[in-house]
Amino acid sequence: QIVVGPGTGTSGGIVFDGKNGTVYGEVTLQENLTIGEGESLTVPDGASLNTNGKLTVDGGTLNGNVTGTVNYKVTGVSLSPKTLSLNPGKGGTLTATITPSNATNQNVTWKSSDTKVATVDNGLVTAVAEGSATITVTTEDGSKTATCTVIVTNNGSGPVVPPQPSDPAPSQPEGGGSSSAGAGSSGSAAPRQQSPVVHNVSNSSAYRKGEYEFWMKVRAKIVSAGPGEVIEVNARDNDKMPNSVMQALAAKEDVSLHIRWNGGEEIVIPSAAALQEKMRMFYPLSYLAKFDFAQTPAKKVK
Repeated sequence: QIVVGPGTGTSGGIVFDGKNGTVYGEVTLQENLTIGEGESLTVPDGASLNTNGKLTVDGGTLNGNVTGTVNYKVTGVSLSPKTLSLNPGKGGTLTATITPSNATNQNVTWKSSDTKVATVDNGLVTAVAEGSATITVTTEDGSKTATCTVIVTNNGSGPVVPPQPSDPAPSQPEGGGSSSAGAGSSGSAAPRQQSPVVHNVSNSSAYRKGEYEFWMKVRAKIVSAGPGEVIEVNARDNDKMPNSVMQALAAKEDVSLHIRWNGGEEIVIPSAAALQEKMRMFYPLSYLAKFDFAQTPAKKVK
């Protein structure tokens, strides 16, 4: 006999007093019983419960010993670490923790939001190329999810790339340098031959310390944003936005990037107006400030 409802009976079956159930005597379940969140079932000394395969604990608490199987439902999952920084070609391990720890079904699936940046196989993450990707773990039972943001940077180990058309030319020292006059020269110094500026993708004089990592975090926010969301950032002196950030924005639908910089000036870039200039590694904010992004495509107005 199963008694469900208020009561304080002392014999025969299971008595629920509110959300707290107690087993009295010897009980074998004849119908399915679920202990939900906030509920409890206690099997005190002197009583026994044969689940008959019909007892499910879904967020509730089961106290005491029982005979037979109990189906413990998954109530949540978490990932550690929540963020992971890697170099291309390197790997890292994510650990998924299911709640409760004794959940019956411990199976999970893994997925990367961008396999061109990072892949995942049973929790083992492999960095492929610069950028950011979101790794999602999903439980088979209940479809509970948790995520980790993976940021892939070269950190000085990757290839160098030539300067972009809008990159400022390197400054030349004033005086002290040797000069030579060509044949027939009037004695004036010949123009200096400027050496090409070489920018490492992530860790050179092209970026201030921590600047590239700052923008990769912004990119991660853009990648995970949904339609209608606004990403607000305070760039402060991080004034070189990598092209990968602009490309991530261009790939989104109805997402806006609001950048505060230069003492409070704001640059607002809707995804529909994101620039897609070829052969560009980064966008100086001073360059972006010259565009009217209210137009699609954006037009340079300054």
